[in-house]
Amino acid sequence: PALPVSYNEPGEYTVTWTATDASGNSSSCDQRITVVESDDLPESNLALLSLTLSQLLDISTGDGKLDQKLDKAAENLEKSLGNESWQDANHLVEKNGKKVFDAGKKTVKDLQKISKDKNVNDATKADIESVINNLLDVYYSLALISVQEDDRDCFDGKCADEIEKRYEELSKAEDEITKGKPDKAVDRYKKAWTKSKKKKKKNDRNESSKSTQNLVAETTAGYSLDQNYPNPFNPTTLISFSLSEAGSVRLVVYNTIGEEVEVLADGVYSSGYHTVRFNAENLNAGFYLYRLETEKFVSVKKMLLIK
Repeated sequence: PALPVSYNEPGEYTVTWTATDASGNSSSCDQRITVVESDDLPESNLALLSLTLSQLLDISTGDGKLDQKLDKAAENLEKSLGNESWQDANHLVEKNGKKVFDAGKKTVKDLQKISKDKNVNDATKADIESVINNLLDVYYSLALISVQEDDRDCFDGKCADEIEKRYEELSKAEDEITKGKPDKAVDRYKKAWTKSKKKKKKNDRNESSKSTQNLVAETTAGYSLDQNYPNPFNPTTLISFSLSEAGSVRLVVYNTIGEEVEVLADGVYSSGYHTVRFNAENLNAGFYLYRLETEKFVSVKKMLLIK
């Protein structure tokens, strides 16, 4: 189709992309796109947090003690919705903002423990994972918005170096998730947000600039991990990466609570560009992380499975 593509009606669309090289060889892949009513989408971080609380309140394990723990987790999360913590729907008040992240960290940690209980069935576990995923998205967004706003006000090299470190905190948070420590990821998000708030107090504005528009430099001396394509996907997607030299490679997919879902690559690969296919036919819809690790490079990215 001609670009950009506009979808005016809700529903599922399949777009077929075909590429032809100079020799006339062609390859194609399908991208399925789901369009929903705008009213179905949370309009802000505060709205998504409120929606997530509602989802949490609807979860039941059928076990009295576990359900009490779910109720306590919900009560803890509800505390972070107070007006005293929010400047507006996408920004936290500087004085009380840390409390929102702290409440989120405790909620995520408690939910992770509950989901690992032997009495929790797969369906309930998936519901809990969805709540954790939504919470991580909220805290990531709160930190990212704050860092990006500082980035726009940065006009000198020293300032740019500090902001790049904050972007690195966001990247390290994704790495914590792949290690099965989503609560530690919330700590990273809080750290990035807190540093941004401190930086705003200094209000450093000089002439000259050092661009830090991307979250983190995704290439290191010829190494890179590409965003999967298509994304969102259903049920298969392609993941590509580049190596500047031959070496050991491990590419693993994780769910949002850090559990290993599938190993896509584990061995020695030659230098150059490589592509692997990920089939999620038997997985629940939602966000997943994929992590590339070599002796000299580590990178993590997020992808969305829709069904």
